Amino acid sequence: MTKSEKELLKKEVRTYYETHYEDIKQVAKLFKINERTLYNWIQTEKWEKGKLVKNTELKAITKKLLADKDVLDNIGVAKLLIFLNTHIKTLDCNAFLLV
Repeated sequence: MTKSEKELLKKEVRTYYETHYEDIKQVAKLFKINERTLYNWIQTEKWEKGKLVKNTELKAITKKLLADKDVLDNIGVAKLLIFLNTHIKTLDCNAFLLV
C-alpha cells in the first residue's frame, strides 16, 4: 500500500468512526485493518466516536419531542426542557438551538 493510499484509507476510516458509534473492533474489521493501528490513529489524532452526528441527532430528537403534542401534554414543556438541558450537558454539545 502506497503512502497516498494509506492516507486515503485513514481519512475514510476517520470519517466513518466519527459518524458512527461502533467500537474499534467492528471498525477495524470493516476496513480490514489491525485494531492496534486503528487505536493508535484514534489516540494520536484525538478522533471522537460519533462526534459529527451528536448535535444533529439531538436536534432531531428535540424537534420530534416538541412536535409531539402527547409528549408535551404528559410531561409539560418545563420538564421537557429540563430533561433536554441535562442531556445536552451529558453529550458535551457546545450549542443548542430549538430551531
